[in-house]
Amino acid sequence: MKPYICEFSSSLSPQCQMGWTYVASTDCCYMALNSSGTWGLMSTKCRDAGGDLVSIHSTFENSITSAIAYNAGITQAWIGIVVGNQNDNSTWTWSDGSKLNYTNWGTSVNGENVTGYIDSIDNFLQAQWNISAPGESRQCVCKTASFT
Repeated sequence: MKPYICEFSSSLSPQCQMGWTYVASTDCCYMALNSSGTWGLMSTKCRDAGGDLVSIHSTFENSITSAIAYNAGITQAWIGIVVGNQNDNSTWTWSDGSKLNYTNWGTSVNGENVTGYIDSIDNFLQAQWNISAPGESRQCVCKTASFT
């Protein structure tokens, strides 16, 4: 039995391409990729699929991202957060160019790592973010604008 975290309206069509899940409250489409790779490789795979690594802009969207990952059997997924300035590890940005207006950092965010992932295994409901070396291998969640 999977835990219940939130209810959201979703549909497959016509707002999204096949394989993507539409979420009306964000007017975006989401897709978990079950293949694994580095942050850069998974970013490329998301772009090849028509989106980008997910950017998260609210607690609700964080829960949606975690739920989509969890439902695909993913416990740690790359998200699109990345250090914007390699000389200053405190400046983070979204790979899709959207504004960083929400964060949900866990406790292990210090260090010299420059990419982020959402961690649903330890606390699925909170789904906190952690940082990692970009060369580690993880699955990911992608996001794109809907057709509407």
